[in-house]
Amino acid sequence: MEARNARRFMKPRYAKRTGICVEKSNLANLEEIVSIVEVRMTNAIPTIAQDALLAVMPDAVAKATSIDGQFESTLELWATEGRSLETGLWECTPGTFHARRDGYDEVAHVVSGAATVTGDDGVVVELVAGSIIVTPAGWTGTWVIHETMRKLYVLRTLAE
Repeated sequence: MEARNARRFMKPRYAKRTGICVEKSNLANLEEIVSIVEVRMTNAIPTIAQDALLAVMPDAVAKATSIDGQFESTLELWATEGRSLETGLWECTPGTFHARRDGYDEVAHVVSGAATVTGDDGVVVELVAGSIIVTPAGWTGTWVIHETMRKLYVLRTLAE
């Protein structure tokens, strides 16, 4: 690792994301920094090198909460033991469905498609490719998928 790359570890934003932060005075001790990073990376999630747009999804099934006969497909990519954290790809055909986040938070990045999401609190969000949406535990609302949507999701299940 080059010294100029190690400087990023001193930035507060990086520290919040990774828990790694070093003082400027420790920059000379670069080998120690590298070993800390290597330990973190060794224990990290294996990288899944797959194009989210081109990933082959499992066969779609009828969406249980659909108002007008949508189909959905989910491709789980990774989950912790105990499933407190999981991530994957989800795809849904056009139509309308009601959603509830009972006991879990979701963060999603729209890979393709378009939708209008309306929370039961009246907040309306228009989603297109590139949009990010956070629906915390307890959220309820309606999704209207305008064109087949694919999203990358991360779910965090809350402790009971």
